Amino acid sequence: VLMAFTGGSSSMGYGTMKGIQLAKKQLGANNIELIQADSKCTPNEARSAAKHLIEQGVVAIIGDGCSSASVAVLPEANNSKTVMVSPSASSTALSIPNDYFFRVIPSDNFQGEFMAQAIRDKGINNAAVLYTNEPYGANMSRVFQEKFQNLGGKVVATAFAEPDVIDLTSQMQKIKDAKPEAVFIAPNSVVTATAAITVAR
Repeated sequence: VLMAFTGGSSSMGYGTMKGIQLAKKQLGANNIELIQADSKCTPNEARSAAKHLIEQGVVAIIGDGCSSASVAVLPEANNSKTVMVSPSASSTALSIPNDYFFRVIPSDNFQGEFMAQAIRDKGINNAAVLYTNEPYGANMSRVFQEKFQNLGGKVVATAFAEPDVIDLTSQMQKIKDAKPEAVFIAPNSVVTATAAITVAR
């Protein structure tokens, strides 16, 4: 299991691990040994952790949960022919035919377009975007903005923060000043998302 167990995305890692352990118990899969590695949701840490797992002879990797980490790890998986199954990495950069990566979540394109359509369907014409400055957040922001504007909506402000940043005062003030009817938040960090919602309230 390759997930973030420290840092701003650790809640996703621990939640995933609990689900895996529950599935193993319910299936009575006592012949499966789980080895846990911390990617910290960062490319360098994920690559190092994946190499460690592959060196131990794992037959598959559940993870990574973060797109940026999964993109960094994929060459290692492909070279060693180790299957990766991610519960949440949605980057379109991972949509490669005939590789060893699989996921159980729609890609960024689907998610961003769906959210734009859902917001427009509510009659909202003006929206703002807050995203984290990494592959997931940047791509979700781009896809959402393109679709929202194609549907006749207007993006009145965009702001970004580095992952795990919790002081979002200036970003949220910029958004507030633009007077949007809705804010689309696309973070790759639970702490950043929570901070954004707290400041917005």
